[in-house]
Amino acid sequence: MLAVVSTLALAVFSTFEHSRDIKPSAVIQTFLLVITVLELPRVRTEWFMPENLAVASIFTAVFVLRLPLLALESWPKASHARQDTSKLSPVEGSGIFGSSLLLWVLPLLRAGYGRDLSLEELYPVDQELRGKHLTSQLGKVWETSEALLPLCPP
Repeated sequence: MLAVVSTLALAVFSTFEHSRDIKPSAVIQTFLLVITVLELPRVRTEWFMPENLAVASIFTAVFVLRLPLLALESWPKASHARQDTSKLSPVEGSGIFGSSLLLWVLPLLRAGYGRDLSLEELYPVDQELRGKHLTSQLGKVWETSEALLPLCPP
């Protein structure tokens, strides 16, 4: 019963999370992936015990309910975003599966395989990799390293 309640609470939390950020929640995706993989042997074992058919069916229902939740949570959610996503790179909206498997770059590779790409067809640079952001970070690190320099012996 707790598994059903936690899955439904997770669906509500995921809906709330979709309205806050364009990137799928890595915490929710990781939780769903781990719990799905760990629940699979338990579901199988429950079906091997003939006296627990009701319990086995409940575990199976929860397992089957979590699979679409994992798929939906992994899907990019640009349609739910409050900001304009046309100027964002697809990597900024990809979850743990899209980032680790580089799924966001596949449309670009398909287009580049068929023809030469122009500069306008390339994805915009991620906000955290833009020059202004990195310049300010480099300036902070440079200032702290200069302050520590007299402490280092020659």
